[in-house]
Amino acid sequence: MSETRIKCRDKMKKEITFAQAIQAAQKFKSSGKRPVFWETAWKKAAAASETAWPQEIISHKGTYKIEIMQSEEDQTRGMIVISILKDKELIEGKIISISDGNGRKLLESKVKDGYAYNADIDLRNINLRLLVNTVD
Repeated sequence: MSETRIKCRDKMKKEITFAQAIQAAQKFKSSGKRPVFWETAWKKAAAASETAWPQEIISHKGTYKIEIMQSEEDQTRGMIVISILKDKELIEGKIISISDGNGRKLLESKVKDGYAYNADIDLRNINLRLLVNTVD
């Protein structure tokens, strides 16, 4: 079984595995340079190959709730909303990013009033192993 690879936002534009990204985030977080708020969130794969919408996922530490909803007009399009459940005052005003297990960026937006969203995402082939990270 091959590891999921994601593109790293660095000067070399190299690809790394999801596990390597988590390890790098932990190392950076422990360096004390600045507070970084990241967590993973995923649901167990269903027996059916089609993903049923809507999806609601709580991150592993309970800081974030991620909701993904399908458009009524176009079933391949949808919206993603992240709600901050804990540490709101520390995350408010920061840019937050959500990438799926395939490395696709689903959201990058500023947190306002405890929420951020992207009203236009492609729902085809989303890997619901999500990585949530503050960018700034």
